[in-house]
Amino acid sequence: METLPELVVEVARAHGDHPALRIKPAFRTRTWSYRQIGDLVPRVATLLGEAGVGPGDRVLIWAVPRPEWGIASLGAQWARAISVPIDVRSTDAFASKLAAQTRPKLVLASMPTLKSASRLELPVVAVESLVDRAAGAAVAPPPQTDPDGLAEIVFTSGSTGEPKGVMLSHRNIVSNSTSLQGVVPLGTETRILSILPLSHMYGMNPGFLAPLLAGAMIVYPTSLQPSVLAKTFRDQRVTMLLAVPQVLKLLDNAIQRRVDASGRHEAFERLHAIARHLPVPLRRILFWPVLNQIGGLRYVALGGAPLSPVLAQRWEEIGVPSSP
Repeated sequence: METLPELVVEVARAHGDHPALRIKPAFRTRTWSYRQIGDLVPRVATLLGEAGVGPGDRVLIWAVPRPEWGIASLGAQWARAISVPIDVRSTDAFASKLAAQTRPKLVLASMPTLKSASRLELPVVAVESLVDRAAGAAVAPPPQTDPDGLAEIVFTSGSTGEPKGVMLSHRNIVSNSTSLQGVVPLGTETRILSILPLSHMYGMNPGFLAPLLAGAMIVYPTSLQPSVLAKTFRDQRVTMLLAVPQVLKLLDNAIQRRVDASGRHEAFERLHAIARHLPVPLRRILFWPVLNQIGGLRYVALGGAPLSPVLAQRWEEIGVPSSP
C-alpha cells in the first residue's frame, strides 16, 4: 500500500461496515462506514471528472473540517488530481494568492465558505452536496497511480516568511500515516474527536488517515464552542482527543471552574495527591465523575507547541495519559 487510492481500498476491505466518520448537524446524526467510503470515493472521482478535473489538475479545498472534506479529497486523488487544501480561516487575499500559484481547476468548499470561495472566480462545488450526489454516480475504475506522484500541495503557515507550498507524494503521505500506527494507540474501539484543520498535515495524518487505517471512528463537532465540544464528548463517548496543548489547558480550566463553583477545591486536590500513587485504572475510578462529563476520554495526543509538564501530570493523575 503506497498510494491513497490503495489506502481507500484497503480500509474498506479491512473494516467493512464499522463506522468510520460521524457528524451531527442539527438533529440528525450522519455516519459513514468504511464500506461506504470505499464506495463513495470512486463515485466522487467520477463527478469531479465530469466537472472537468483530470490527472494532474489542482483542486483547491477551502472547507470546514467534516466527513465530506476527507471523502472529497480522496475522491480528487482517485481522479489522479492534486489536492490543495487551505485553512478555513484564510483571507480572500491569501486564497487568491494560492489560486494564482496553483491554478486549480475548481474549488471544493463547504456551506460556510461558499461565499468566499465564489469570489475566486472559479467553479465552486460544495463538498456536502458532492458526496450526497456521488451515491448516484458511476464508479470510476481504480487509477494507476505512481506512488511518487504528487498527491497534495500543503501551504505552510508562513509564520517565518511567505507561505510555501510543500509538495507531498502519495508515498510521503501513506508512509507517514502507517508509521503512526506504532506511536499513537489507535484501534477499532477508538473514537477520536477531530477538531484540527484538515488543511494541515497534523490534522490530516494523525487526525484522519491514521485513524482510518486503524479502523477507528472519527467524530466531527459542528462547532468549537466549549458547550458543543462538551456535548459531543458525552454523546459520542469520545475516547481520544487530538489537539494542541492550549485545548487541553482550556479543558483543564473548565474542569477546575466547575470544581471551584461546587466548593470542592480542597477535596479535588486531595484526590490528585492520592491518585499519584495509584495505577491508571484506579485513577479513572477515582475521577470517574469528571471523566464521565467528557465522554470517558482515555488518551490525548498533542502537537504544535510545547506541553507543560505540570499540565501533563494533572491529566495523568485523573487517568488520561498524553503523548506530545
